[in-house]
Amino acid sequence: MSQQTYKNPPIVEAIIDLRIRLLDSFDILQLKSYVPRITEKFPNISPIQFIQMNLGGLMSNGESDPVEKTHPVEVGVRLVSVKNDRVLQLQMSGFTLSHLAPYTCWEELREEAKALWADFVCNYQPFVVTRCAVRFINRITIPEPSIELSDYFNLYPKIPKGIPQDISGMLLQLQMPQPDLGASVAVINLALAESDSPMNTNVILDMDLFSPLVDVDPASESLWDALDLYRDRKNELFETFITDETRRLFK
Repeated sequence: MSQQTYKNPPIVEAIIDLRIRLLDSFDILQLKSYVPRITEKFPNISPIQFIQMNLGGLMSNGESDPVEKTHPVEVGVRLVSVKNDRVLQLQMSGFTLSHLAPYTCWEELREEAKALWADFVCNYQPFVVTRCAVRFINRITIPEPSIELSDYFNLYPKIPKGIPQDISGMLLQLQMPQPDLGASVAVINLALAESDSPMNTNVILDMDLFSPLVDVDPASESLWDALDLYRDRKNELFETFITDETRRLFK
């Protein structure tokens, strides 16, 4: 299928995600020591915390303690670019770069991610990559207060006849193995989203393509070859799921 290029793509967030497994001792202070290298591009910094919760237990008198105890653990940092159009998340478990709207092109996101990743790898070996993924979140605004999903999408829930056909909310998920791309999987979410106007209908088409990996060298070019394949497959699936009526919205 030929690649389509749209003047007004509906992508609100495009993501490259690389998960890692550490082979040596590594802590959050080492991770944070890297941040000053990139604060010129990403000056807005905040911690990423994992919340551990304990629900309490028995007290000395034999009664239960209902008090919940939370223990926030810092696991990474979230960095936002000067223009608020890029978000970089560095965690003990991986590296994620998001390109927020307005979306430009895959090549730009790929090259930015590759450069940041190469610098990160140079400073924080040894580890191996255990998963790579691309994710594209599309917000499709249809200038109608009510629509027939089948007019705009080839993917939609079918409501049985004999019951009211109107819906105010929807979440449909497909998990689709991609056997020609090894162990890769495409996870597709279609949902209705809130609209800022009663005259519009907003639909989210969220597409996540990923593959578990067997301890790939972080410097391997195969990572980027795989991400290119996932992005191309995302485009193929996207075009399959939408109709010409939807395509006209992006021109």
